[in-house]
Amino acid sequence: MMSGTDAAAVLAALDCAHGYHRGSPVVAALAACLAQWPAADQRAFVRFATGAPRLPRGGLAALAPRLCVVLASGASDRHLPSAATCTHYLKLPPYSTAAVLEARLRTAVREGQGAFLLS
Repeated sequence: MMSGTDAAAVLAALDCAHGYHRGSPVVAALAACLAQWPAADQRAFVRFATGAPRLPRGGLAALAPRLCVVLASGASDRHLPSAATCTHYLKLPPYSTAAVLEARLRTAVREGQGAFLLS
């Protein structure tokens, strides 16, 4: 998994597109959040973002296609992130703080398990 991985390693394993880049504050907050989550929460995130029960050998950096963080346009602090599991796209709103990001991500990961929605 990602456990034992620091935020810089998580950030290096992510691709960013459609409004985000590695220097975006929200992307940095995401990497820091994922790096400090316990292994069980990280596994739940992987399932939410990719549909897979675990990462391939080599961890997040070996995921193919790579996990890509994209801007969820028109979204705000009220909205939850969503994922396109087939393409490994994490659609992340431009949250105002790291605390809001973590709270919304935890809710999405917890409540989004097993859900299939078109977005």
